[in-house]
Amino acid sequence: MTIQSQRLLGVSILLVEDDDDNREILATFLRHAGATVTTTAAAQEAFEIFKADRPSFIVTDIAMPQRDGIWLLEAVRAMPGPPVHVIAVTAHAMGGQRDRIQAARFEAYLVKPLEPEDLIVIIEQLKP
Repeated sequence: MTIQSQRLLGVSILLVEDDDDNREILATFLRHAGATVTTTAAAQEAFEIFKADRPSFIVTDIAMPQRDGIWLLEAVRAMPGPPVHVIAVTAHAMGGQRDRIQAARFEAYLVKPLEPEDLIVIIEQLKP
């Protein structure tokens, strides 16, 4: 798969993924596409990063220890300021989990294992 460089130029992304390998792979693809990417493995830390340096996108895993991606979405939406696009990434998209994700109103969600190109296309569609 070839990703054209600079497709996400000017896009800042906070990537929240507790699996080290998944986080590194996605960050590499997003950076290759031109995005500025900050990474973390925990929702609470992601919220602190968000408050300090508001990105244009958050890409978050749903199932994480302690706080999950839905908690992060709700915390981010409760903050004043312009809205941020939040995209869910999950390995659990069956039954009740899918319903929770849809009810939370993420802009999009992808099921693992995912193709990084699919994530890049979604970000391209949502960016201003």
